[in-house]
Amino acid sequence: MNSIYKVLFLLPLFAFTMLNTAKASHISGGDVTWQCLGGDTFLITYNIFRDCSGIGAPASLNVSFQNNCGSTFSQTMTQTSFSEVSQLCPTQINSSTCNGGSLPGMQQYVYQATVVFPPVASGCGTWTMSWTTCCRNNPTNVTAATSSSTFIGTMYRNARACNNSPQYTAQPIPYVCNNQVVNYNYGVVESDGDSLVFSFDCGFNTAGNPPTNLAYNPGYSCTSPIPGITIDPATGQITFTPTINGEFVVVVKVEEYDPNTGALLSVTYRDIQIVVLTCSNQIPFLAQGIHNFTSSTGGGYVVDSNSVEVCIGDSISFDVMFVDPDNTSPGDSITLFSNIDNVLDTNSLTTIYTTGDTAIMTVGWIAQPGSNPFNSYIVSAIDDACPVTGLYTVQFDITIIEATYAGPDKNVCQGTQSSVVEVDGGSAFTWEVIYPGQTVPVPMTAG
Repeated sequence: MNSIYKVLFLLPLFAFTMLNTAKASHISGGDVTWQCLGGDTFLITYNIFRDCSGIGAPASLNVSFQNNCGSTFSQTMTQTSFSEVSQLCPTQINSSTCNGGSLPGMQQYVYQATVVFPPVASGCGTWTMSWTTCCRNNPTNVTAATSSSTFIGTMYRNARACNNSPQYTAQPIPYVCNNQVVNYNYGVVESDGDSLVFSFDCGFNTAGNPPTNLAYNPGYSCTSPIPGITIDPATGQITFTPTINGEFVVVVKVEEYDPNTGALLSVTYRDIQIVVLTCSNQIPFLAQGIHNFTSSTGGGYVVDSNSVEVCIGDSISFDVMFVDPDNTSPGDSITLFSNIDNVLDTNSLTTIYTTGDTAIMTVGWIAQPGSNPFNSYIVSAIDDACPVTGLYTVQFDITIIEATYAGPDKNVCQGTQSSVVEVDGGSAFTWEVIYPGQTVPVPMTAG
């Protein structure tokens, strides 16, 4: 049974042993992001994730705003939508706690408000927004199940007055299998071409200046919320092999920097739970990273199995392949999900096809002038065994090389690759390496 979809949020997940779901609390995660609508006006969005076995979600949020000069105000944010994001195979969704059943159920609630900030004043443009509620839903690694939940974001408007924060697009509450290697990514999308740095952080119990951090049980910490867990600071890719069942608070901090000035533009956090369960299913895996790469200019090339560099005007194509190691029945095949349509522009074309236990995604794209120079997207492979479904998420990068001149004139795309240039006529030439702020004349002799 094969089905192919491309969506923003991923739904199905792993098989599990039943956890204790008799909880009076309800919060299982959250984050805050924003979009600049022009000038001092921003659309602020809170995503709050609720455990359906706990109490209900609020109809609105009262969010506090404070800048670094002591100015404060509050804003009511209205609930605009909610959806079930229970990580169960499709035939079991109706049996989740969100629908009166007994299987673990999760919901995502979206709250939004248009906020007009005071004009940026010298030195007073750092604004932190926060919302606090009680309580978390009995996490394993945090000291108390009744600890409060505070979700915070900070914008630095003195560095850039009108800036969009990064957005989170991946499955918010991943269930993973005990004693199997976990690959997970938050699917962060950055629309302005800024640089991102990822790290683990403590998460927050209460708001304040400064806010109080969550307290972790012995054996766990902010930077090691699950034993052995690691994060790639450049991509946000998380990898670990769990050995203990439970619900683990994992908070990732994303720092956004201007790539030209190095100025800090924003700090956002996605505070979620990763749920470790006993599985009988073997999850899919990335069998072959970027391969079958073609470049119309010849200037683009494969950096590694997850990254390519291309030239302006380059038409590229490549494949990635996932395999299900225990495809033993027609009901255990692979579906691929991706946020690539939210990352690449309309010049992209994605094709997905499956053959038995193998799924291949083919990406085609033309790097047009004005395209985002750094394009990061995720692909998730999910098998459809039920109720045991396996998830593998990995990030891929397409980078446009700066100062690109490849094309019919046979100029060279200036990247990290070496080039051979043939010239005719004359006896001496000057080769200029053109790069931002750099021109290097190099004498050449005609061949």
